[in-house]
Amino acid sequence: MSEEAEDLLRMSFMEHLEELRSRILRSMAAVGAAFALSMIFMNGLWRVVSQPAEAALRQLGLPHKLVFTTPTEALTTVWVKLPLLAGIFLSPWVLYQLWAFISPGLYRSERRWAVPFVLSSAALFVSGGLFAYFVVFRYGLIFLLGVSLDLNVQPMVSMSDYFDLFINVTEWRWSSNSPCCCSR
Repeated sequence: MSEEAEDLLRMSFMEHLEELRSRILRSMAAVGAAFALSMIFMNGLWRVVSQPAEAALRQLGLPHKLVFTTPTEALTTVWVKLPLLAGIFLSPWVLYQLWAFISPGLYRSERRWAVPFVLSSAALFVSGGLFAYFVVFRYGLIFLLGVSLDLNVQPMVSMSDYFDLFINVTEWRWSSNSPCCCSR
């Protein structure tokens, strides 16, 4: 066992809280840096996110632009929600900080199983998100947008409603009702 791990095992309750606080602050700094980096690529990120809606609307013969219905909707969706999500998703430092806090409390055999578990979980999460984006979301949008076209109703998709649906379908759920920010 490393010297750092042994020191963590001997910490008092208050020292554990201080360690947790420092790990959270480091994670927040990493998310902030990834948020700022995401802002540089925001136009490209939004094009990737909105492309399925544009393709579905175009396939249905409808105007292929999303709309915003409030003055702040475009700003909050494209320049706050999307880079925050990208910042969280693109910051492996957060996972490292979580691991660095938890690992000293695990037995050696538990730590040995943790790495394959974390790697396989991450791979399954990413592959599920990609499947949702490239298959489920695209065909689902065509169905959802086209279901009432023969009723003489034209869909008008707002940016925030579309982005919320995108997040829910691709496995990120932000809900104020759930005990965790990302519930399944």
